Amino acid sequence: MIVVMILIGLTNVFIVGCMQVAYRRAGKYKNSMIIGVTLKEEQYEEREVQQIVAAYKSAFSKVLIAAYITGVLVMLPMEWYMSIWLILYMIWIFGIIIVIQWIYIKYHKKLYALKKSKGWICGNVAKEITIDTKLSIAKSKMAVSPWYFLPSVIIVCLPLLSSKFRIYLSEDIEVAAIILGTIVLVKAAYLLLYYLFAKRRSVVYSQNTEVNIACNRVTKRGFSILFIMASTVDSISFLVLFWDQISLGYISNISVILFVVIQMGIVAGLIVALCQIRKKRDEIRKADDTVCMVDEDEYWERGFYCNPYDNRLLVEGRDNSMHMEFNMAKKSAWVITGTIILGTVGLLIWIFVITLRLDFVETKYIVEDNLQIAAPSYSLTVEFEDIISIKLIEELPEVKMSKDNGAATDQYSIGRFRIRNQGRCWLYVYHGYSPIVEVKTAEATIYFNSKTEGVAEECYRQLQEKTGLKTEKVGAVYEDKDLWLN
Repeated sequence: MIVVMILIGLTNVFIVGCMQVAYRRAGKYKNSMIIGVTLKEEQYEEREVQQIVAAYKSAFSKVLIAAYITGVLVMLPMEWYMSIWLILYMIWIFGIIIVIQWIYIKYHKKLYALKKSKGWICGNVAKEITIDTKLSIAKSKMAVSPWYFLPSVIIVCLPLLSSKFRIYLSEDIEVAAIILGTIVLVKAAYLLLYYLFAKRRSVVYSQNTEVNIACNRVTKRGFSILFIMASTVDSISFLVLFWDQISLGYISNISVILFVVIQMGIVAGLIVALCQIRKKRDEIRKADDTVCMVDEDEYWERGFYCNPYDNRLLVEGRDNSMHMEFNMAKKSAWVITGTIILGTVGLLIWIFVITLRLDFVETKYIVEDNLQIAAPSYSLTVEFEDIISIKLIEELPEVKMSKDNGAATDQYSIGRFRIRNQGRCWLYVYHGYSPIVEVKTAEATIYFNSKTEGVAEECYRQLQEKTGLKTEKVGAVYEDKDLWLN
């Protein structure tokens, strides 16, 4: 649990840090824009503008400090109930996102209202669409080929060459589906990002075609290489996990930590690379004196993009070119956004219900025509004729176990696990309570107990009667003290 708390704590700091990088940039005057509002340099120097910018920076800094502090405090409930922690954690994540977005929109609207009251206009009006024909022709030659994604696919498929890994996947179709499904979704996501950023419509920055081609080439080629490299490194991180499964028969904590660190490194790398792409593009633009300034603030007035004259569904973010936003003037954008919101809410409710039941609904055992274990989300039925032996033990064996499909906290371990070098087992164990009933079948070993005194003993007695198997009460049955329970 300590390892998990450390990983999530680092993730919390990383999440807030990414928000800090993304939204703090909005408070810097760059490329004639500040807090999502287009202003000329002399307009930006106005006292009213400076007051709004200062207020935005102050409010944003206070929220960041609160986010870092609460990001640590929100970890505490994990020691008690996973469900309570998960609910608070989701509230923390979405709360931080909503508050930061609210602050941005609030001061964006204030600054835009000031701009309108002053009658400031910057550059061409938004309805005047600038087209560079030569730029459009050169578009297809800017990004690198998507075939460069092939090495990342090959790398992540290498474990399939191992018979051990294929056997591991074949033993559990559900786990195999989760693993392979995750890989396919991740690779598809990187490929989608490649097409969204590298193949999007070219932007006209200047009246000089060569400058436009250079800026768009830097952007599109940079993004295409960026996502291909990220996909390749991501494949390597999966390979680290799979190598453990092949060589050790389980996934070690060190590999999990390394996997998380690599994933964080990918995001950090994307941010750094984005800054470099933007820096190079700005250098090209600064060398040109025919830069095109287009004032489209009216379509961002409400804090999101809404332009009925633009036929694009996705557009580049106002303050962050790495961020894509929907054009909310299109009905399809509302449908997609609504579907995402409803799907996310539905998924969270489903997860909350599962974790609440695991924390507060105790497993029940029924010994009638067979052994029925009624556990939240992980029920099991065992036929009497399949039982090889039954024992009553005081504690779990000190062996290395890895979770296949279940839930493990400091309070309980419920679901399907795998004992190193011994095969599959099912745990329905509340930690700190004894005795524990051990039921062995040809396919797996089942361990269960109860928080209610006498329940485990009664189940043990009933199983003896039903199966005709007789054993005496024993202590822990494994002698290997070098192995430990995960």
